Amino acid sequence: MEIDEFSSFRPSVGIQQIFSLLKQSPTGAVRLNPLAELFSGMLSSDNLREIVGKLQSLGYLKSGRAGEYRPGERLNRLFDLQATEHAPLSIYSNIEMSGAGQIKIRDHHSRRVVARVDRQWLERDVLTLEGRPLEIEWYDGEALWVSAYRGGDAASRLRYMSARQVLGYTLAQLLPAQLGLEPRKATLISYEDGWLLFHWLGDVYGRALLDLMSYTLAVEETVQPGLCLRLWDEPRTLPPCEPERVRRYLRDHYRRYEPMLALGAYHSLLPANLRRRAVEAQFGVEQFVRATNSLSIERASEDATQELGELII
Repeated sequence: MEIDEFSSFRPSVGIQQIFSLLKQSPTGAVRLNPLAELFSGMLSSDNLREIVGKLQSLGYLKSGRAGEYRPGERLNRLFDLQATEHAPLSIYSNIEMSGAGQIKIRDHHSRRVVARVDRQWLERDVLTLEGRPLEIEWYDGEALWVSAYRGGDAASRLRYMSARQVLGYTLAQLLPAQLGLEPRKATLISYEDGWLLFHWLGDVYGRALLDLMSYTLAVEETVQPGLCLRLWDEPRTLPPCEPERVRRYLRDHYRRYEPMLALGAYHSLLPANLRRRAVEAQFGVEQFVRATNSLSIERASEDATQELGELII
């Protein structure tokens, strides 16, 4: 059965299960039909064909006898690493482990930690950080030491997480009450030569609101995008959001949200169309539309203005 939503199931778990089954298989192989039965109601046969095709192209799987799939070179290497502390992924879990699955990036000259990266990126010889090409000098088991890249163009881009955790929608919604403000109100304060609009939607929805509003309003990101946005002109109302427009936006910008959503450790190995669908489902389009369309703009009192201004310093 084909499904269009992954709200209760992350398709990346299919990859983890395939790898785990291969590790346990007496024959060292899996076949598509038994996999389709295993994931019935979760992943369709077409989904699974796309997934194994992608894993073949990445070197994790290779074809065996007719209809069989066996571990490729990269998967065998991953199997070998399972008993070590340097395994980039666990074949026994699809859970993304904060910290345990990451290493520090240190500048070779200053010795300063400049980022934290997923261990799977250890396989790359050249990477870029915020647009700057870097070269790996060595890995000491805890940190990856890098210097300025001395080669040609580096097309690959490093994915990394900053130290600040993503501010979720549920937690952000609790903040107005702590400041004596009404829930479901977009609080507006005058700020420098413009305005700050406190939406209380969290980082994921705040980013989407910023992008969608930018089509009709002069709006900019603040240092706290999960709490507020900056506008140059005083807004009277917020532009209405329509579900299909939000879905089109997510399909075009799904990569922007992948690091912000809990999509599973194997998500990056999925085919692009399944990655898009997983992002859309985990994003929660209907909840976002309800949350934004129910917001009404209200100017803050003088006391609240001072408190709100301190939130973005």
